[in-house]
Amino acid sequence: MLEKYNMIFDVIVYENALKQSIFMSRGLYKLVNNSSLAFLLVINFFIFFFFFKDIDRQGFGFTDAYFDENHILLKIFGLAHFIVSCLRLVLWASYLGRIEAMKEWRKLFQKVAKKLKLNPQWVGTIASVYDLELLQKNYTDLDSGQRMKLLQIHSSINDLDMTFPILDNLIYQIKFIVKSGYFRFICFYVIISYMAHFRNINFFYSILLVDITNFDSTLRNVTKSITLNYDTLILTGILLLVMVYLFSVIGFYVIGQDFFMKRISQSQIGENVCNTVFQCFLTNLNFVTLSLEKINLIFRVQEAVELSEM
Repeated sequence: MLEKYNMIFDVIVYENALKQSIFMSRGLYKLVNNSSLAFLLVINFFIFFFFFKDIDRQGFGFTDAYFDENHILLKIFGLAHFIVSCLRLVLWASYLGRIEAMKEWRKLFQKVAKKLKLNPQWVGTIASVYDLELLQKNYTDLDSGQRMKLLQIHSSINDLDMTFPILDNLIYQIKFIVKSGYFRFICFYVIISYMAHFRNINFFYSILLVDITNFDSTLRNVTKSITLNYDTLILTGILLLVMVYLFSVIGFYVIGQDFFMKRISQSQIGENVCNTVFQCFLTNLNFVTLSLEKINLIFRVQEAVELSEM
């Protein structure tokens, strides 16, 4: 519990120092986030209400010329959304990303302190008494030179080459930022925004609406309840496939002749959809998992066929 409070204290102190040095705040990042969502909602509004496709005489679809994928308003809002998305990535990496990196630096130095405590013979060879005093300080109380010294101790303990300390320090900093799942999400977000605008793949804008989960704690909890229990969901899906397969085998051997689709034309009643076990499996997976009522329609058609033959 004490370590948790120390972490919170270091985050607050480090964040205040960042605000003074780079003139940023969570409020500015939130403003950019909200702007990105606003542009995205406007774009999807246009797509939802104004996109229209018709079929020409050759059977090809074409969009309404009044408002299609190349409309000037859609291009303007698409470009604005892409620019704001890139700005969002830059702001996160330079502000919140550095806070996440600070937490990782803190964990790394704690591991160094723990290893030195378990191996007191290293004091005087790998680390000095002065270095031990540095490890007792809060991360926010260390200057850049002291942090570099502790990184060198970490490299010595783990037999890592540190020929260029400044470059190694930068590599660690970037690695800690990239390690964040949220950073990878924003990178994916920017790539999808680029594809949607510059490649005219407008349905990608609907995918980006998933970002709305980052604006509400309740939605984030719903997402976590799914992603954290993914192993349970996978096992449940496997069990469902096994049950559908079992029913498919029974259907193939017992009632395979009764699997008929709906009437196709006046002269053709329907098509048997259980000629093989694999076909039975796909039929059951398609109908049974969606609605138990739909599988009954197949048998009702078959009953109608039998009555018409009588």
